[in-house]
Amino acid sequence: MLEEHIPGFLTFLKDRRYACSTIVRYRAVACELAIYLDGRVASPEEITSEHVQAYAEVRSRISQELWKRPLVPSYPKGVVFFLAPFLDYLRSQGIRLGIPIRETHDPRAVTGHEQTLAAYERFLRDDRGLSLGTVRNYVEPASRLCQSMVETHTEAWDDLTADFLYEHLREQARHLRHSSFRVAETALRSFFRFLRLTERTHRDLDSFLIRYRTYSLSRVPRPVSLDDVQRIFDDVKTDTPSNIRDRAILLLLTLYGLRIGEVARLCMEDVRWSSEQIVIRRRKAGRDLVLPLHPAVARALLQYVETFRPRGIPYREVFITRRFPHPYRCGALLADLLRHRLRKLGIDTHPHAFRHAFATRLINNDCPPEWIQILLGHRRFASTLVYAKVDLTHLREVADNDGVRP
Repeated sequence: MLEEHIPGFLTFLKDRRYACSTIVRYRAVACELAIYLDGRVASPEEITSEHVQAYAEVRSRISQELWKRPLVPSYPKGVVFFLAPFLDYLRSQGIRLGIPIRETHDPRAVTGHEQTLAAYERFLRDDRGLSLGTVRNYVEPASRLCQSMVETHTEAWDDLTADFLYEHLREQARHLRHSSFRVAETALRSFFRFLRLTERTHRDLDSFLIRYRTYSLSRVPRPVSLDDVQRIFDDVKTDTPSNIRDRAILLLLTLYGLRIGEVARLCMEDVRWSSEQIVIRRRKAGRDLVLPLHPAVARALLQYVETFRPRGIPYREVFITRRFPHPYRCGALLADLLRHRLRKLGIDTHPHAFRHAFATRLINNDCPPEWIQILLGHRRFASTLVYAKVDLTHLREVADNDGVRP
């Protein structure tokens, strides 16, 4: 019944430039749903929310028996989440499912500008060949500009002025980081060129935009404070499955200053228990590093592997997901897990802040910058020198010396 829609679904995902690993995951869930519904419903139109929820519960029981581990309460919701693209594809084929449509934000739904934004999205996707994520990042700023025009009753594109764009960008800058603001300005410049190309305006609107420049290493790194570090480790003291995993990750970040991607790529053979060493595979700088295995890190990793990591899987990565047993393909997935925990503690920071704290501690304790460069895996020495801006100990000495001068 549903098996005949699987090939079309895969083509649907490939056309929208989904990653290969994501396509494999979506295909596995769609095939399992098709097997589960075989004999339970006669046609796709009979699929209801109860069928999807029942499948999620069955998938949860199978996973728990396979891993011999307790699952998080939100596991069934994760299964339903991975089914959503397949259900959306079935709807796009004209199949009326008995499942409510997900309420998602559509950036093209701006009154009076729906056709323009839809045409701009097709232009980016089909003519320029941009990826799905880049298209979304470009359409969002254009959508916000259109919304500002609606709020100020500006109807024609030729009526836009430099003052209007300046005020709009000032409002956007209040909510965006400097790098995100630069992307938004680049997206608006692309949107204005699209308007001229399609003759929706005859003015050179992108000339109103002043190019916003960001300089490498221009900002001071913001490390996580020692008090916050203490609060975070107090929060992972108990031996729940998530605490065991997060404790091992946090110790790697805090004691070695690793990037979150390096933690995600850490493999079982990289932890040399007999020689008490750990190998850091650094893809960014291309320089692997062998360091002593800290006893606290060794205990945390051993506890995670023995009590949490699924057994009988073909993957060599240390940290494995719980919903579907596979490694974290990128550090962003691990970062999301940690940021969710940090937000519960009222700490709004990124896991990279632990790396900044590690480097700051070293430089404040007179560690030579050349050693810090090796430990952090920086390819350029200038990347390490940025931490001289947060060398509070020596900056305070300089200020005191300046104060005693005649």
